[in-house]
Amino acid sequence: MFLRSGGRNEYSARSYASRRDSKKASQALYRSAYGKREGFSVKDWIGIIVIPLFVAGSIAIACITPQLISESVAYSTAKGLGYTNVKVTNREWLFIQYSGCGSDDSVKFTVTGTNPAGEQQMFYVCAGFFKGGTPRFP
Repeated sequence: MFLRSGGRNEYSARSYASRRDSKKASQALYRSAYGKREGFSVKDWIGIIVIPLFVAGSIAIACITPQLISESVAYSTAKGLGYTNVKVTNREWLFIQYSGCGSDDSVKFTVTGTNPAGEQQMFYVCAGFFKGGTPRFP
């Protein structure tokens, strides 16, 4: 719509060209600042696939690890202290560091048995990988 110049609502060829050039300049500035994005890059795929798989694997390992420690650790710890009639009554693995076990322990067993003095007693055995059981008395 190139009409003669001088009218109120008319565009001249010069003003049209300057608007077009300023639009191209702003698009070029945006592309230089943010980069041209068409689809996902390798970094995007790493963030989309690898990181959630790593998080899911870490959670799975944290949940499965305490199940790999057998109750025989609690039995052998109690027998080593001289207890007889030993029974493991409970097994805990969630937030055990806040209930009396150390930071390197993975599981906490509740054990009842007859102590060397002949009394029935309840105590805890905290156990982890690469270490034996540690008795804890309430």
